[in-house]
Amino acid sequence: MVEEPVPPLPSVPPLPPGIAATATVGGVFVVVLLGMLGARYLLVGRLKRWATATTTRVDDLVLAAIHTPSLFWAVAIALAVALRASPLDAELAQGASRAVQVILLVSMTLVTANIAGGVATQVLRGQSSDGQVTGLGQTIIKGVVIVLGGMVVLNALGVEIAPLLTALGVGGLAVALALQDSLTNFFAGIHILLERPYTIGNFIQMEGGKEGHVLDIGWRTTRIRTIQDDVIVVPNSKMAGSTILNYHMPIPRSQITLRVGVDYANDPEHVRAVLVDVVRTARPELDYLLELPPPEALLLRFGDFSLDFELRFTIDDIAKQPYALDELHRRVFARFREEGIAIPYPVRTVVMKGV
Repeated sequence: MVEEPVPPLPSVPPLPPGIAATATVGGVFVVVLLGMLGARYLLVGRLKRWATATTTRVDDLVLAAIHTPSLFWAVAIALAVALRASPLDAELAQGASRAVQVILLVSMTLVTANIAGGVATQVLRGQSSDGQVTGLGQTIIKGVVIVLGGMVVLNALGVEIAPLLTALGVGGLAVALALQDSLTNFFAGIHILLERPYTIGNFIQMEGGKEGHVLDIGWRTTRIRTIQDDVIVVPNSKMAGSTILNYHMPIPRSQITLRVGVDYANDPEHVRAVLVDVVRTARPELDYLLELPPPEALLLRFGDFSLDFELRFTIDDIAKQPYALDELHRRVFARFREEGIAIPYPVRTVVMKGV
């Protein structure tokens, strides 16, 4: 029996050079990317443990700033390695390399902007108790870094910056006219930052009687939280052009006055001593009452039906004035009853002629 020869297997045609190069690039890219993501996971975990063990906030800011951009860095490094390991068309390889460069520059610009804003805030807070970077200040710091980074990116892409700046200068006039109100508030906010009539945390009173703590100075508005826990949003131009009473300047403490009238039958020296003693005995229970300057009671005038006294004392924050007056009014009233000091009712003498 004669065995028939087995026909040879059909040969697989080789892949076209372009597809083979692309497959090689893709394979190398995936392998390197998985390796970079694994290294990133281990490195970020170790940095988190190190940042937790330290007392400074700067390392936490840096870690938060690089957390998301590090993903782009892993992609860019994997793409760069894949391009070097695989033969690609020169024009395609150049375009891919430029894309990698742009990814790195953009991500580094964002990281630098976030770190600059955060570090500036921490540095100013460490220098003084009221040193804080406002929303407008952070916007300016980040904006400068982003603009510089954008110019570097454009330069890397081969874009001429000088003609672009000229075009922006010509078009800037139209933009300025269209955004006149916004620009007015923006420059008013810069004026407030430089002049510093108030800073974040200050208790201020505006024209019209509205008052509260300054929450933030933004690029367009200033936000103020009232004692009732409401938020007032005021344009920076209005704040810069109005009269502001800042209770925290030059120092946060504030002197409060309590006025009371007593009957003419009372001894003025006794009344003064009782009023001052009320504040002194209340100080251990009310931590916002300050020992210095000491409280004082003054006989202001001889009223129509009473001796009018004014009790002056100091608290550490003007925002606590309603609570301090409420507490001391109740204590003065109770103490007057104990001491037999009468608070008279209004008395009028009516003369009727011809009756």
